[in-house]
Amino acid sequence: MTTQVTPPPQRKKITRRKPGEKSSKYYFDDNTQNAIIRFQEAVIVQADGTTKPDHKARDKIYAVEILPAFSTLIENLINVYGYHAIFESRDDLKNECLEFLYGVIDKWKKDRGSKAFAYFNIVAKHWLTIKSKQAAKIVQNYVSIDNRDALSRQDVQSIEDYNVLPSPEDVLTNQDYAKNLKALLAALQDKAKTDNEKLCLKAIQTIADNIDEIELLSKRAVMTYIREITGLTGKQLSMVLSSLKKQYKVAKEEVLR
Repeated sequence: MTTQVTPPPQRKKITRRKPGEKSSKYYFDDNTQNAIIRFQEAVIVQADGTTKPDHKARDKIYAVEILPAFSTLIENLINVYGYHAIFESRDDLKNECLEFLYGVIDKWKKDRGSKAFAYFNIVAKHWLTIKSKQAAKIVQNYVSIDNRDALSRQDVQSIEDYNVLPSPEDVLTNQDYAKNLKALLAALQDKAKTDNEKLCLKAIQTIADNIDEIELLSKRAVMTYIREITGLTGKQLSMVLSSLKKQYKVAKEEVLR
């Protein structure tokens, strides 16, 4: 009697891909790159022949066709390389990076030969690396005020010389700051193009008007207050702040001129 031997099942070959290799073709493809090109080309020709960004068209293209790809790109980088920033949540880190990528969309040039994915992948990775290193440096340099032995002589002197009442010079400086901030917010209101931008500026004005009654411990706390006042999502707020940041530079020059 012959005994039939059953051969062992063949093991499937597993092909390991580099981080982002598989997903890059799925979420950041030629359609995304074409959307970025259309974003850059969305401009308004003015009477004098110069052009300015068509914010309405750009915001639509970005929200529907670019933001999802940027969002997944950043999430993948955070997952693969473990980027993190102390005192900031994962979503905060991601939204800050999204804001940065939005601001550099015009810097990628299709005629230079590089794919959009390669460019923004490198830019996002560099930004996350720098942000993580900065956060780590803050932790390393942090010294508890209760640990007197770890404080420098200059730190001790500054603490001992601290007065509850501000100096007259500080009072004047704070008054000038408040005046300039009010004028700056008014200038930005005039430049606001969307309802969300106006809503965000109104929230910032509310925080500024009640600054003595609000406990602002960090940038994250400020963002939380703005989110609660406006009711905007993290993605919406990121888009609005990216747009306002560009207008802020012009408004600041006008106010301080």
